[in-house]
Amino acid sequence: MAQAISSIHRLWTSKTDALEAQALSDAAVFDTFPDPILMLDGEGNLIGSNLAAKQFLGANIVSTNIAHLFSTNIFISSIEKVLKGSSDSERVVFHTPEHGNRQLFAHITKLPHQTKNRAVAVISLYDVSRAISLEKMQSDFVANASHELRTPLSVISGFIETLQTTARDDADARDAFLGIMKEQSEYMATLIEDLLSLSRLEMGQDKELKDKVDLHEVMDDIMQALKIKAFQHSVNVKINQLNRIPKIVGDNQQIHQILQNLLDNAIKYAPENSEVNIEIKAVPEIPAKPGQNVALGRAVSIAFNNKGQKINKEDLARLTEKFYRMQIHKDMKIKGTGLGLAIAKQIVLHHRGNLTVSSTAYRGNTFTVYLPVKQ
Repeated sequence: MAQAISSIHRLWTSKTDALEAQALSDAAVFDTFPDPILMLDGEGNLIGSNLAAKQFLGANIVSTNIAHLFSTNIFISSIEKVLKGSSDSERVVFHTPEHGNRQLFAHITKLPHQTKNRAVAVISLYDVSRAISLEKMQSDFVANASHELRTPLSVISGFIETLQTTARDDADARDAFLGIMKEQSEYMATLIEDLLSLSRLEMGQDKELKDKVDLHEVMDDIMQALKIKAFQHSVNVKINQLNRIPKIVGDNQQIHQILQNLLDNAIKYAPENSEVNIEIKAVPEIPAKPGQNVALGRAVSIAFNNKGQKINKEDLARLTEKFYRMQIHKDMKIKGTGLGLAIAKQIVLHHRGNLTVSSTAYRGNTFTVYLPVKQ
């Protein structure tokens, strides 16, 4: 009998160890899921969660009622339907003001039978904030592009109709209208080219960067291209090189484009009879905010400074948005598509660099591009 009892004890100890190991293994797998998963009892109390849920909602959430963690009525009512048996599963997208103003997608599923820990339903949460934001940006982009193209088209078509009817024999009106139509068609051509450029950049983010770019040559070309514009705006452009500038690895055409855009803007928005200063220097690293994906190691900074009017914080935060233009520039009738800085942002992202903007009443506005020496 003693041998039999000992044998049974060893058997149950072995099975208990196996079950504990299996439970720990299942819990470890459960915790590897990247999205929060919650288990509820019949009263809506949390009786289990994975690591992602604890990181999202807090470590001590077990035994808390789900209604105390989320205040969104549509989400809570969907859970109640499943718990009361009126629905086997519910899917809902809702906003969470108490958890970082996120948009979450919830899949609430009733378990086929009650488990030993009294779980009757499982909730899977997915953060769809970025997807919704991107969808809105795409929608806004299409709407803005359509609006920007529709305006010059309506102007041109209106003048064509006038020239075909009431101004058919009016030479002065014809010359004036043709001048405006030429101006509007040039604006449309610039806008379409910017849109195509932006689209190419967004689609070619995985393009290999292998050109050895000499910034001296690039800046010489840009200075020659914009020399007449600077003269017309009565702006003097000066370049200051603080140390030996190494060649950088990147896309020569894109770097040329971003630096020309920034110098063009610096001249365009500078007051008459003022200076635009360009400062080029080698730096040990690229400054970045937490979470920014920038290349490591040495870099080159190119700063464009003018004495333009101070930019307020609201405008600073939106400068790289597609089609965004400051109201003061619209009031001053300064032409632009609102895509130049959006294009610059995409080029900087492609090169794993950084673009910073500072603005003060004393020093004016400074746009600085950081590009890594190596990728």
